Amino acid sequence: MPVQDRVCECGHKFRGTNFKCSRCRAGWRTCKHCEREFHGHGRVCGSCAASQKRTCDNCGKSFKGVNRKCKPCRKTKRNCSDCGREIVSDMLKCSTCQAIERECTDCRDIFIGKDLKCWQCRKIERDCWGCGETFVGATNYCDVCRDSDRNCTDCGVAFTGKRSRCNRCQIEDRECDGCGRGFRSAGNRRCSACRAKDRACPECNRIFRATRSICPGCEATDKVCVDCHSPFWGRDRRSGPCNWQRTPAEIRTNRSRAYYQARRARLLGTDSSDRVTEAEYASIRADGQCVYCGRLTTDGDVDHIRPLTLGGRHEVTNLVLACIHCNRSKNNSLLIRWRPDRVEHACRISEKVRAEYERQLVESAVGP
Repeated sequence: MPVQDRVCECGHKFRGTNFKCSRCRAGWRTCKHCEREFHGHGRVCGSCAASQKRTCDNCGKSFKGVNRKCKPCRKTKRNCSDCGREIVSDMLKCSTCQAIERECTDCRDIFIGKDLKCWQCRKIERDCWGCGETFVGATNYCDVCRDSDRNCTDCGVAFTGKRSRCNRCQIEDRECDGCGRGFRSAGNRRCSACRAKDRACPECNRIFRATRSICPGCEATDKVCVDCHSPFWGRDRRSGPCNWQRTPAEIRTNRSRAYYQARRARLLGTDSSDRVTEAEYASIRADGQCVYCGRLTTDGDVDHIRPLTLGGRHEVTNLVLACIHCNRSKNNSLLIRWRPDRVEHACRISEKVRAEYERQLVESAVGP
């Protein structure tokens, strides 16, 4: 029977030779190798099938699995079939769209994920496929083998981890499934406020509220930095200065300047409830053109249209890009008391500057 696109009785679209999709064909069976019960549609459970050694049809490398090609050869750039986001994977959907609310087949607890069993039920004693050591976990490789130095597939930055993309590239704008508020995260479906709960630290028995199982005081220990080999106290593998040096120069500049401007606004009492994020600060500087003189600038900085010392707010509507010459010349002057030619040019190309200029004209006409 030829492989073709079909529609299952449940309404799910799939491609194959059967009349039912894999979900409808799955049931409780006994593995013919280990004689354990499993939920699926084959004669062998996933653990026994994945432990068989095969040769990749593409690169010829030996690997363990159930596919004809190894995982690196199956990974391609594609768009998620649900959200349309570009991913590098061997799956049709991104990991976020694959994770749904389901019931664990073992303990019957409700969890959010893409497996049939929850994380606790999938933790069994197994042999690592990399080093062969015995460990208790839910993956085929132990933490030591999975945690390795690699380059991010998106930005190319070197990092140490288990995924193909660094944490910075995985972070995106999301909507919390619990409260509906917008937040930024790498893979969570709920914000930290909805995920946090009161718990007791298993080491010090201190009651704390967080999303982690161990309190921050017990997580931080005396460590040696993997780069500079200097001792430090913390939770990361690298010390603070080494982590800062590994951060790209452009991101370091945006982060430090955004922090300086926010701190300056707090000291003057002009900070806004809507905090200017690092991404918004970077998008303003990414224009590359001074709003006052129109020259391209690489060393420009974000300028407050109405100065903070004269009642301006530290928010996105009061921020524009200015070259170093215009920024120093304007200093903390109002638009109506600065160079008319530069102000006229800024009003032509920026709605924010024109609105503030008209507001200052009305204020000057009314008087104190």
